[in-house]
Amino acid sequence: MRNQIRDARRVVVKLGSNLFFDGSGQLALGRISSLIGDIARAHLAGRQVIVVSSGAVALGENAIKTSQAKLPASSLVQKQALAAIGQSRLMNLYEREFATYGITPAQVLLIEEDFSNQTRYLNLRNTLLTRRDMRVIPVINENDTVSTTELEATDRSVSFGDNDQLSALVMSKLEAQVLILLSDVDGLYSVNPRENPDAQFIPDVHDITPDIEALAGNKSARGRGGMSTKLNAARIAMSSMGMAIIANGMKEGVLARVLSGETEGTLFAAKSDSQ
Repeated sequence: MRNQIRDARRVVVKLGSNLFFDGSGQLALGRISSLIGDIARAHLAGRQVIVVSSGAVALGENAIKTSQAKLPASSLVQKQALAAIGQSRLMNLYEREFATYGITPAQVLLIEEDFSNQTRYLNLRNTLLTRRDMRVIPVINENDTVSTTELEATDRSVSFGDNDQLSALVMSKLEAQVLILLSDVDGLYSVNPRENPDAQFIPDVHDITPDIEALAGNKSARGRGGMSTKLNAARIAMSSMGMAIIANGMKEGVLARVLSGETEGTLFAAKSDSQ
């Protein structure tokens, strides 16, 4: 049941790229401030919150647009450069907003080998758990400037997939109870609700079957993931005996409602865990 989320002591919250901008392409400072505020309050209430944040490439592109002619992120090298530009701006947002609550964020940049290599994984785990003891909030992103798998558009088989898979790996490896994936969709639907007004919302999923997988649509416009990568992340969460929720981070107060156990978004949990 969703009321189990109220008692979860360790949660991973993933913020998608689209949350950082409004419909006109301007930085959505009010929304980000509200989301970080909910994360901060959960942390101050005693939860161990780990943030996985997209947005570096998008923020880098936004910065370039404000200073010179538009430079489309069309090539891999350009995307890597934009990630380098945007990552400092991304962390500046977190530092500024968390400072309001007297909280220090800690940047963690990862590549896929940090999980597949045992020594590097143990070092990562020890570092994250030590930062927990210091009462700081880790803000994790893929290191796009040295790892190109997430930026590649042709083969995502080994990619973190817009940080969705990364967030699920962090959740499973650190034994978190809940993974919360926030993007610009309310959750899983029977068909794409933007294309079909008769789309039916699916509040609970107990098993990710081929029929459920078939409901995944295309990736988002700004981010590199989509419903397919979120379903993969939910599968990892469920296989590690945890829960995952896909919810709409555009909605005011959504994270606080999810953490309080309210019905928000699509919950992915094995049937024995949801009863």
